[in-house]
Amino acid sequence: MRKSLLKGINPSNEDITTHLENLCTYTEAHKTLQCNDGHLKITVLSVFREIYSKLQASPDAIAKLKHTPCVLLPTHSKLVKPVQIVIDWETEAEIKGYLYKIPYELGNYLKLFVKLGAEEKVTVQQYANVLNMVYAACGSNELDPNDKRAIKKAMQGLLSTLQKCKGQANIEKLALPARDGRLYSSTKIVYPDDQYISKRLTKIKTDFAYLIDLRE
Repeated sequence: MRKSLLKGINPSNEDITTHLENLCTYTEAHKTLQCNDGHLKITVLSVFREIYSKLQASPDAIAKLKHTPCVLLPTHSKLVKPVQIVIDWETEAEIKGYLYKIPYELGNYLKLFVKLGAEEKVTVQQYANVLNMVYAACGSNELDPNDKRAIKKAMQGLLSTLQKCKGQANIEKLALPARDGRLYSSTKIVYPDDQYISKRLTKIKTDFAYLIDLRE
């Protein structure tokens, strides 16, 4: 496939997409990005960029790539889904493992990544996705320190972004942190901001968990 790209042969979008999916699977399975071979990493980046160029030049990107970890992050040596990418964002605001600023090496392919689900500005849904991803991985088990840091940044970002959009956001599902150091589905969380109600709830056996104090 790479030889075809270099020779100017025009494989179909479907062929390019399939090749990219296979390349992503192989790269992750063999931990190619974690190796110490600098030359190999440069070669891998070059191949990905060639594929991105071909797809961006096409009138429509293949929709199934939206759900594929196909965005290469050279600095972090990993692949993430387009929805985990923000175009206009501060690097310091990244939530490692979950949400990233577009790397400068891929700056020529912004249109492609936006088509596939990347956002120009960070959104409420992206912060919600971070919470949901941690919940999917950990369930209601106690969170480790790294996950706790990710959750804290995601909650801060979610609340800040909600405030900016005046609460007008459509979130399909949401996991939230409870006071016991675990995550729960938002349908299982209560926020007793009234002391009388809080005292009553403590006397009742319930399956609900208490949301963390948002003032902390």
